[in-house]
Amino acid sequence: MTRVNLPTRQRAKILQALPFALEDQLLGEPETLYFSYRNLPDGSLAVAVTAQERFQGWLAAFKAAGLHLVGLCPVTLRPPLEEGCWSIGFDAEEVYVRSGELAGFACPVSLAAPPAVLRAALREAGEQGRAPRELIAYNPPAQFSSAAWSEALGLPVSVREQPAAGPAPFNLLQREFAPSGELRESLRAMRPAAIMLGAWLIAAVALNLWQWWSLASDQRAARAEMTELFQKSFPEAKTVVDPGLQMERNLAILQANSGMVAPSDMLSLLNKTSQILQGNPQTKLRGLQYGDGALTLDLNFPDFKVMETMKNALAGRGLQVEILSANSRGTGVDTRLRLRTERRS
Repeated sequence: MTRVNLPTRQRAKILQALPFALEDQLLGEPETLYFSYRNLPDGSLAVAVTAQERFQGWLAAFKAAGLHLVGLCPVTLRPPLEEGCWSIGFDAEEVYVRSGELAGFACPVSLAAPPAVLRAALREAGEQGRAPRELIAYNPPAQFSSAAWSEALGLPVSVREQPAAGPAPFNLLQREFAPSGELRESLRAMRPAAIMLGAWLIAAVALNLWQWWSLASDQRAARAEMTELFQKSFPEAKTVVDPGLQMERNLAILQANSGMVAPSDMLSLLNKTSQILQGNPQTKLRGLQYGDGALTLDLNFPDFKVMETMKNALAGRGLQVEILSANSRGTGVDTRLRLRTERRS
């Protein structure tokens, strides 16, 4: 996610100008990237950029799972945002920091101490008079130490449970990928259920557009080592802007081209659950979230018996099923399930 000011408000001219306006921040060729934007009240544009190949892969995966996608949001905007605070979400390999309504960045995961990128971002925010009063960590891993982070950063760090996903602040599905009028009409009739069906896509949306802040001498030495390793691993790369991020992306491309999918990946978990959900039309999918190798489903069952049947069916597909909550209401049983790939000894 980034921001840019353009001297035009015409949609066609904006799409033509974005690649040139952001040229210095892009790691890939403009023709291989997908741009989406949102107009802001101050006249600037909030812009999201991702690789065309990765974007098309997400769309194909949801289509194969039989899900109608109506919303696709950058992962850095997943954590809820409170006024004056920054929010933090966790993945197996990255920490996602939401620093504003439409602003955020990612950095390598670090649980015992805050990542250097986060420290630098807080320093810069303090110099500009917009430092947060608190950091809120949503669903951190067990090894996360809020006390250690608070002491290292010099500001309060609290831990909270990730709430159910609300309306997405930014939708990557624009232009030819925008929901059709027919789908929108259907969603209005379905109301909350249809809106939640287009819930957040929690995937590793690697940010192409975040600036690398100057680090201290020890960080510079580490960066030099990373650059050397990257150039040895990918000698065809002529420009090294961010060795860590470029290494991650190149490895992800190699993995995608080889057809390798980890059992705990979102697509693998979706594949195992989609057929069971389609075979139970009485069960309503309210929303889904993915993070830290687990898929969390918000479901509405007709009764507890159907819930147990669904749980057993998912377990039969090699999934570890955890019931986080189950509340009986007049409309059925509202349930939240957390699914992980079953670990085999």
